[in-house]
Amino acid sequence: MKIKNKKLILSIIIFDITIAVSLCSLLFFTAPFVWIGFACFGMFVTFAIIHNHNFLRPLFVNMSVAILTLSLFETYFFMITPNNDYKNTGSYAVSYFKSDDLLGYAPQKNVKVTSTKYFQDECLYDVVYTIDKNGLRKTPDNQNNADSCIVFFGGSFTFGEGLQDTETLPNRVSVKTNMKYNIYNFGFHGYGTHHMLAAIEFGLVEKIVHCQKNAIFIYQAISHHINRASGLSEWDAKGPKYELVSDNDVRFMGHFDDKNIMIRKVLNQCNKSFTFVKLFSYQKAITDNNIKLFSAIIKKSENLLTDKYKNVSFYTILWDDKSDKHLDRIKYYLNFYKINVHLISNIIPDINDNKSKYSISPNDKHPNALANDIIATYIVENLL
Repeated sequence: MKIKNKKLILSIIIFDITIAVSLCSLLFFTAPFVWIGFACFGMFVTFAIIHNHNFLRPLFVNMSVAILTLSLFETYFFMITPNNDYKNTGSYAVSYFKSDDLLGYAPQKNVKVTSTKYFQDECLYDVVYTIDKNGLRKTPDNQNNADSCIVFFGGSFTFGEGLQDTETLPNRVSVKTNMKYNIYNFGFHGYGTHHMLAAIEFGLVEKIVHCQKNAIFIYQAISHHINRASGLSEWDAKGPKYELVSDNDVRFMGHFDDKNIMIRKVLNQCNKSFTFVKLFSYQKAITDNNIKLFSAIIKKSENLLTDKYKNVSFYTILWDDKSDKHLDRIKYYLNFYKINVHLISNIIPDINDNKSKYSISPNDKHPNALANDIIATYIVENLL
């Protein structure tokens, strides 16, 4: 009896140690499932040695072999995965993002934060993001009392990730129009089409934007927004969820994690496994339904704005990468919903052949100040 008790106590201690190692690995290690796998392998090998029962020993041996095999696969996928040579520093990491009941996340209001990004030893950018009292990227003339306004929607391209406040697209349009418009930048890192619609539908835009004469709305779209609108972005688990209820309408359905919070949490941990990501990538393949939802959300945004404001003009600028295999279907559905689309390849004709000329760096594909300046000129000459 004493021997059995000692074996039981020893097994519990080993199990507790394995759990502790696993939790620490998930919290602090780059490849946590490599450590978790080998810790579990060691645990089952030890159990097989301790317990000589006719049933338990073969069970533990088989478990240890299975765990070892999985651990070796995890190690292999870890070894062949390119290193993440990017590093971000700056005050934005601690005093910038906040939870938002409608949009999932948003910037703090009335803050100025620094953001520096490195690729290996190369500094890609070292910039300041200024957020105004409305929680929008600062544009100098949005405090004017102009009768007309220009409102920008989108993700990091619109926000101006990696650029100074004066280099963003909304700011360049402000300069080129001699500050004759109130200009608002609703773009933010990782945002998509669904963030635009939620901000419009639930009054956030109407609360901030007041246009007495002409209201011009410009949305910058990239193909990644299709995944985002379908809830396939791991950073946007609390984002606003929309579903198609007919060919001509979408409906707000709460937030992506409303009914599957635990599943989301488990998936977030599973995504730390190189094997899991390799075999069951979080970023699922884009389908026609995803593209249709994305396009329908844009159309509903336009329709709601037309109801809320006078003399509305709504434009979509599509970053049409010629290497995107979904591009033809994206164009088809945007045309199906009669969305006024302006292709970036027409605005900057050589952009697909000289991408590095118009991006922050070969190692950061966000548009640079030159690209924004050209787009701003196009907007002023063709859309206003």
